[in-house]
Amino acid sequence: MKIRNGFVSNSSSSSFIIGIAKVNDIGLFKQYVAKNGIDLGNDLNIISKYDLEQNPPWYVNLRNNKAEVESFSDMTVSLDMNDMNGLDVMIIYDFTGHDDSDFWNGDEYDYDIDLNIFSDREKKIYDMFKDKNSGLDTKTSEVTFGAGRNG
Repeated sequence: MKIRNGFVSNSSSSSFIIGIAKVNDIGLFKQYVAKNGIDLGNDLNIISKYDLEQNPPWYVNLRNNKAEVESFSDMTVSLDMNDMNGLDVMIIYDFTGHDDSDFWNGDEYDYDIDLNIFSDREKKIYDMFKDKNSGLDTKTSEVTFGAGRNG
């Protein structure tokens, strides 16, 4: 029988996109997602400040009056909630996808990626956080993407 000594890993690789923004104009936001064919799936949450404070999604941390979305690789996006009232609405996005084979080049893992690895839907959502016509507060919104070991 063979016994392996030392560190044994059962981890895998994955990509991610995380984002958070205040919705300035809910009507404009709804028009934007309809026009761009963005469905509001389980990974794209619209939530009021009040509801966020009462029952945050598992991937949102509330610290120092900031809402933070953290990826598995410790990249974080955050939104200062000091200037918001309880009825203000935020959009929070957390997407994880792809697997080891997407990053393995035959010799080693390569996590130096660009947006082209993501689907059209994910690219549209990423762009939404930066588009002043999306109804989001693009001055304070944050969005990022990356890849790495997630386990």
